[in-house]
Amino acid sequence: MSIVKGRVGVVLPDNVLTDTGTTAKVRERLLRNFNLHTILRLPTGIFYANGIKTNVLFFDKGEPTEGIWVYDNRTGVKHTLSTKPMKREHLQEFVDCYCTGNIENRKSTYSEKNPNGRWRYFSAEEVKKAENLDFVWINLDERDERSSNEILTDLLKETKAMDKGTGQTCA
Repeated sequence: MSIVKGRVGVVLPDNVLTDTGTTAKVRERLLRNFNLHTILRLPTGIFYANGIKTNVLFFDKGEPTEGIWVYDNRTGVKHTLSTKPMKREHLQEFVDCYCTGNIENRKSTYSEKNPNGRWRYFSAEEVKKAENLDFVWINLDERDERSSNEILTDLLKETKAMDKGTGQTCA
């Protein structure tokens, strides 16, 4: 932090946003002495070992943090270094939302009507109330509301349909 002269983007593991003790004190100093205006949440394994969650923090030296824009490019996103590497095109929506040089023109994609919008603003009050900077709001869990009998009936129908296609029968 002492060598920062202006605008910075830095890749850090999740624990920097969540850990307590000394790490929490560093976060407090960051929020007090720098304008942490943007956090880009990345899928696991992009910069560090597989399973390690990372973020890119964008901040400017000199003014305290008023609010933080967060782009969740993690929830429901799968990339691997070998079979499905993250490419520049995977970040285009973030780049569009970021509005380089025009932070005042940013518009949230999150709303009550779109609770899984990936781009969301957290006010200074929300940041102060938060225990840490690990802002999570997207819920892509798909729930199956069918009863167990309905699931079994559907499975049986699918099995019969597959059998008709292959000419085989199930025991």
